[in-house]
Amino acid sequence: MPTTDSMVTARMSAQKKAAGARVLADAGLTASQALNRLYDYLISFGTMPPELMQQPGESQSRPDRGELLKAAVDQVDAIPSVDLDAEWASMSAREARGRRLASREPLAGDGR
Repeated sequence: MPTTDSMVTARMSAQKKAAGARVLADAGLTASQALNRLYDYLISFGTMPPELMQQPGESQSRPDRGELLKAAVDQVDAIPSVDLDAEWASMSAREARGRRLASREPLAGDGR
């Protein structure tokens, strides 16, 4: 099913918009790209990025260790898994390294 674009509107001062646009331009991003990345984060993790939870100028309290650990685990869990074929899946890391190294072409002048 084809997707259609939707518009998101935000209100802010003209000065904030201009300053933010300069920062985004320096980073090679548009406002739309930045908002899309924010929404992707919200959807993936179900929360705001921790550094955006406080208003600018609020005292920066040290993040809770448990919250940091949960965020790290969520990021690792979000990495897509790769299915290995049965031959490679049954090998230890040492066996897989050995098999991979043995299959490489010898280097010129290495004596093989």
